[in-house]
Amino acid sequence: MARKKCIELYGNHFKILETDYPIIYKLIAYFLKDEATCCQLGIEINKGILLSSPIGCSKTSIMLLIKPFTNFKYDYKIKTTRGASFEFDKSGFEALQIYTHKFNKQNRLTGSYFDDLGAEK
Repeated sequence: MARKKCIELYGNHFKILETDYPIIYKLIAYFLKDEATCCQLGIEINKGILLSSPIGCSKTSIMLLIKPFTNFKYDYKIKTTRGASFEFDKSGFEALQIYTHKFNKQNRLTGSYFDDLGAEK
């Protein structure tokens, strides 16, 4: 199923490099909330993550591929940092509330993946 999703999103030539397997394994354990594996890997599942590497290393592609396999309770939205910056310019701090405050009967904040951090003005 994962291979089919990769081909659907990126075409027949998409492949994950073997050197990326360890980070993908960690991300999958984190998003599945696999406590035993996360403990073994030193991952704190109740904290957020920072995924950082040079531009063009497929961070967003990996996050798009992992998204369908996450538990719906831990789903995340993918948002460009530039878009969040424009919203902030338009509405001020109110624009950030969707990322920092729980609404109505939410038990937890909705997760967010901010793409292209540092590219915004």
